[in-house]
Amino acid sequence: MGTDGNQSNLIAYPIGQGSQAPLTTPILPNGILKYPDGQPVIDPITNLPYPLPPGLNVSDNVGMGAAIAAADGGFAVDKDVVMIGWFYKGQSEDYQRPLGTSGPFLKTYRDVTNYNYGAVSAAAGYTLDDTIFCAGEV
Repeated sequence: MGTDGNQSNLIAYPIGQGSQAPLTTPILPNGILKYPDGQPVIDPITNLPYPLPPGLNVSDNVGMGAAIAAADGGFAVDKDVVMIGWFYKGQSEDYQRPLGTSGPFLKTYRDVTNYNYGAVSAAAGYTLDDTIFCAGEV
């Protein structure tokens, strides 16, 4: 359910086609995002639990971030390139664009995508300032 109490913002519309052509199947959340102890992760802006997009596992993603931090300098490519590959518009960690850049933008998953980005960035060894700066770049 959307933060406004209905499911209207869960319906995905193809970019550039507005309300004329909704996708036939909305991409609904798989419940809510929870901490390992089972408590919900609360969005500080809405005061509601983050919706859990299909495929999101923050713990696994944080592990990937920690792996690139541990291997920084040992990778064939820089960790910045790895992060861009994961988080750039329409890539695997962009849960607000699950069908890529030519598909719909799902506002419902915007904040949880940013939460995931912040958690992975911290695990990868980025400072808060670098994380915020780079969030506008990917």
